[in-house]
Amino acid sequence: MKLLIFGLLSLIAAPALAEGFWEYGSWRVIMEEADTGEDLRRTCGAVTGGDGEPSVVISASNGDAGPPAVFPGVFVHEHVPRGHNTVLQDR
Repeated sequence: MKLLIFGLLSLIAAPALAEGFWEYGSWRVIMEEADTGEDLRRTCGAVTGGDGEPSVVISASNGDAGPPAVFPGVFVHEHVPRGHNTVLQDR
């Protein structure tokens, strides 16, 4: 019976380990592929933060121009409940 329950729970947890998605500490890394017919575009993004705190997003793609013309962008996002002040913008 314990083996059956363990097997069912492992099947439920399996989608969290899908290809292209990893977690390390407080970082989440997502890799997406898009086939345009001519090219295979790969985009890799790393996200940290959340849970009411500001989050930092870094994203790069093999379709981007790349350094020295263009560097990967770093974005800071704040998500707060309505009526509460933000941390970085203090509004």
